[in-house]
Amino acid sequence: MRNLALHIPGTFVNQATSFMRVCHSEYKMFVVAAPKALERHFRPAEVAKMWAISVDTVRDLFRNEPGVLLFGNDVSKPGRKRAYVSMRIPESVLMRVHLRLSQAA
Repeated sequence: MRNLALHIPGTFVNQATSFMRVCHSEYKMFVVAAPKALERHFRPAEVAKMWAISVDTVRDLFRNEPGVLLFGNDVSKPGRKRAYVSMRIPESVLMRVHLRLSQAA
């Protein structure tokens, strides 16, 4: 089989790539998505800039969304005034929320 390549915005899919598979048949081409760990993850500031909304609004939209990564320190430790939490939003979650919000409008 010849070497197939497909360009998807933000991702390059190649037959030799170990984390993605491209299956080619005579009539169809199927792309099996990369595991979530390897997909693009956005910071709230990046999403805010793309969608022209505030970072606080992005954090509120994605705070309880399944699949969003939240990591940071624990506020319950002595001497800490508040928790510092970093948020990373996988591209698939970003697309899901965008679709949901655009259908609600």
